[in-house]
Amino acid sequence: MDTGLCCYLCGWNTPKTLQNGAMSGNIFESFVVSEVIKSYHHNGFLEDFYFYRESSGAEIDLLFHKNGKFIPIEIKETGNPTKEDVSAFTKFAKIENVDYGSLICLTREPHLLTETANAISIWDI
Repeated sequence: MDTGLCCYLCGWNTPKTLQNGAMSGNIFESFVVSEVIKSYHHNGFLEDFYFYRESSGAEIDLLFHKNGKFIPIEIKETGNPTKEDVSAFTKFAKIENVDYGSLICLTREPHLLTETANAISIWDI
């Protein structure tokens, strides 16, 4: 889960090199997942985290179960998120009990994407 070490070992020694590389989105996603998990553990919450993926390709990057509902979190390296970025939440809600979800991204200000999901900045996690 150490994205800094991963970048170093891959030779991505500057932010620009990483940003222009093919693995930029994967590194961003791994960084966010590790930060969310660390935040929960450091605050005394010992949640089990999951992910969801259908054979059709629909996926949710991070899920945790709380009070009988799954809370979906999608992660995208974008500053301009859209409701399509959280479309898998609706598909997942057809098979499981789902609570309000979030998209963690590079947006500057948190804002509503759908009635059941918002976009939040990476800097707010």
